[in-house]
Amino acid sequence: MIDIENIVVDQLSRKVSAAFPEATVYSERVEAPASLPCIVCVEDANTTYIRAQDNANTEHAADVVYTIEVYVANREGRKSEAKAILAVCDEAMLGMRFNRTMMTPVPSYDRTVYRIIARYRAVVGEPKTIDGNTVYQMYRS
Repeated sequence: MIDIENIVVDQLSRKVSAAFPEATVYSERVEAPASLPCIVCVEDANTTYIRAQDNANTEHAADVVYTIEVYVANREGRKSEAKAILAVCDEAMLGMRFNRTMMTPVPSYDRTVYRIIARYRAVVGEPKTIDGNTVYQMYRS
């Protein structure tokens, strides 16, 4: 299985932390984040990209889907802040060659929190080692 979750979350965390140092990034869904704003980035799907599978059933590429959820405290300017945070996330994901397939505000379980989510998809090739570093080729799907 091709697994790039740590790479995606790390890249996203770096971009978000640079722009919003007070924000927390999680790699799994949490019921009650310790502080807001927070960003949740989870891999929702990782399936074999059939067109790249050989006759020996070796996986040479995977079709991956990530969901990013942005939570902001319910105060004046919360919508603008959530969109600004999501814009940084979007830039990070597009920079990794993901396509955004959906973005929408959604009601939060907690009415004191504003929530917006986006979903991203890409095809990622099997890892290659270049100069001692593991590198993945990303393809927009």
